[in-house]
Amino acid sequence: MAGYFKDPETTAQTIRDGWLYTGDIATVDDEGFIFMQSRAKEIIKVRGIRISPKEIEAVIVNYPGVIDCTISAEHDDVTGESVTATVL
Repeated sequence: MAGYFKDPETTAQTIRDGWLYTGDIATVDDEGFIFMQSRAKEIIKVRGIRISPKEIEAVIVNYPGVIDCTISAEHDDVTGESVTATVL
């Protein structure tokens, strides 16, 4: 990811020293496996409406063929934040 379009402040918060900070909290075991635990921010606000990423994830993972998904918030000039789903 190169950064957010015309948003250097959010880019600086999200990309630090070449690393992408998603807001997810995870642990790494002795064998190098990564386990997602939670996220630093549990609510996404879209047009003032509070949205729970966990509820959206619970719906998406019930679709046939979906292994897992992650919901994240993206900055949006119109809505404040928008919801993005990464689906495996």
